[in-house]
Amino acid sequence: MINRGRFQAFAQSGATYSAHAIDLVEGSLVIDMLSALGAERWEKMWHSANAVDASDFQWLKSSGISVFHLTGTTFGARAREYAFKEFARLNSLILYKSAHGMRIDSAADFERVKREGKAGFLLGMTVDISHCADRTTLEAIEASSKPVAVTHANCRALNPGYPRCKTDEAIRKMAAKGGVMGLTVLRAFVRSEEPTTEEMEWYGGLPSNAKKFYRFRTRIEIDGLDHPKRVYDIAEGLIRRGYSDADIRGVLGLNFKRMLEETWSRQKV
Repeated sequence: MINRGRFQAFAQSGATYSAHAIDLVEGSLVIDMLSALGAERWEKMWHSANAVDASDFQWLKSSGISVFHLTGTTFGARAREYAFKEFARLNSLILYKSAHGMRIDSAADFERVKREGKAGFLLGMTVDISHCADRTTLEAIEASSKPVAVTHANCRALNPGYPRCKTDEAIRKMAAKGGVMGLTVLRAFVRSEEPTTEEMEWYGGLPSNAKKFYRFRTRIEIDGLDHPKRVYDIAEGLIRRGYSDADIRGVLGLNFKRMLEETWSRQKV
């Protein structure tokens, strides 16, 4: 057998990864800022914490992701009530399954979650302008005394016909205040035609003058990246394109960690 420095990291998949990519993911704090948790598998979590067992948490951790920010949909007159119910359910899950999961709502928790090998769930507060139109985006950045997040959007200059992508002006102003933008690979955000894995690697290399303000979103639809271990593919692609280990760790999670710590700080920034 010839060992070319690549390994089959997961028994259920024939995909191989470089030792470099595996070490980077497993040694990094990886944050998913818009996670659906594998919807069908975790639907039971909303009904009973007892229905979730150690194997479910192991499945989460095997993705390479350390910290999950859960996505939910709220609308209408009862949106606030729905949101509080979601938080209550998640808090109940963490309470009853504390051997496997923990809240992340302080800077110290980021260090703990990696050290203790648990699944972390973000429950802090920050301003996210991903869904805002252009004027509101700029006004929110200006009004906030803290960094703001764009957890899932892309560059309008590369996909002019999609209004959810952010303008260069907005991206620059967000970065100037210490904010972070998550590059999403939902098809419509990337371009009007069918995008590819290779295109997303190229896309991720664009903001080279502000690397500490970017990371990849891991809610992905693009063929080749639509599987639970996609963080390893993203790391592999960034290695191939010459990113430094420090930049890759930033993309995987440290950029958002830095922003959240500044956001949660009691001092104005």
